[in-house]
Amino acid sequence: MATPLKSKPVQDMPPPGGFKPFSVAAEMPKPRISGFGLFALTAATCAVGFYIMGQGNIERRALKMEKRERRMAIVPFLQAEEDARFVRLSQKAKDEEARIMKDVPGWDVNEKVYNTQSWFVPTHVNNKSLW
Repeated sequence: MATPLKSKPVQDMPPPGGFKPFSVAAEMPKPRISGFGLFALTAATCAVGFYIMGQGNIERRALKMEKRERRMAIVPFLQAEEDARFVRLSQKAKDEEARIMKDVPGWDVNEKVYNTQSWFVPTHVNNKSLW
């Protein structure tokens, strides 16, 4: 069993005159730019970005219009080429029909096979001759 202490216990005490005072507040560095400055900088950045984006949209729209105008300018030439191809293939088809049906009496190559007065582009024109 432990024996009781005969002497008084020694307690840690502050130094004579007390401890030096110290600050418990965090010492944060002073901000370099204010809240209003951050807001103004953000607003200016957004304004410049929107301006640049708007200028890009104007340029892109102009390029799109130019492309559309170029395509519209060559449409008559493409249509003329397609018409010439159609005439060439139609004549080739009529020549082939005349060759095949030469032994059939009363067969007319230029006779319409449909009972209509309206003209339409036939879908059966042979495309093999193009390639």
